[in-house]
Amino acid sequence: MRCGIGTWRSCINSRLLKNKKYPTARINGLYINCIFIFITNIKLMKNVFTFIITTVIVVSTLSCNKTTDPQPTNNNTGTATDTNFYFTAKIDGTDWAADMKSTNTYLNSAHAGSLTIQASLTDVTTGVFLVNLYNYNGAGSHTVGTGGTNSYARYTTGSVGMGTYSAWKAETPGSTTTGTFTITKEENSIVEGTFSFDGYSEEKKTRKKITEGKFRMKKK
Repeated sequence: MRCGIGTWRSCINSRLLKNKKYPTARINGLYINCIFIFITNIKLMKNVFTFIITTVIVVSTLSCNKTTDPQPTNNNTGTATDTNFYFTAKIDGTDWAADMKSTNTYLNSAHAGSLTIQASLTDVTTGVFLVNLYNYNGAGSHTVGTGGTNSYARYTTGSVGMGTYSAWKAETPGSTTTGTFTITKEENSIVEGTFSFDGYSEEKKTRKKITEGKFRMKKK
């Protein structure tokens, strides 16, 4: 007879402890079998207990050490005193407004005499404006495309990597279209202005008319 798990006590009581002596091989064999199962079960329980304790310690340590990574900002999400930031336009008569919380929407001056504006929808593949103005020195008008001095404006969709990229540009060389960006105010790193331009896509061989553009953005 073999003892099952959890029956070692009854096994020993019924087969061994009723006997005053343990001289025979059968009794001794039974005794050894039951004790072996008991010891094996104790070792198994010890291993399971050790694994549970170790897991709890590791999880607790990771939870205590968890930190929140700083989130990027574009300076256009507003503050308690100024939340009025925007970049809007009409594209062939249809309203368009940038996601001002996106890190792909920003305004900066990487070099003296230049101003870069990028304004994106939440998904950059669905629409992005990119503008570079040269000879920038605060308030004033800048011609983009034909008749300009290297300043340009683009409206793009799609992805280069997926082969869906298209850019409607007022840019030289690359198009014969033109437009105007007017900076109406720059104060405390906040830039305001208006714009319009005609964009031509070499990929699509089509034009887009950008009108009623306006923006108010803070330099990053």
